[in-house]
Amino acid sequence: PFEQFYLFFLIVIKGIIQNNLYSLSKLNPIETVTKILIKLYNFETCKLRW
Repeated sequence: PFEQFYLFFLIVIKGIIQNNLYSLSKLNPIETVTKILIKLYNFETCKLRW
């Protein structure tokens, strides 16, 4: 369980960093938050399938 949480944490941090770098160049933070939420939702649904 802890390893899954750690992997999840890494994926989220990586996604946030990548999206933030992308959005800073585009200057669109709302879109960034939306993308992060979508990624989180997709990850959760993938976990449920396991």
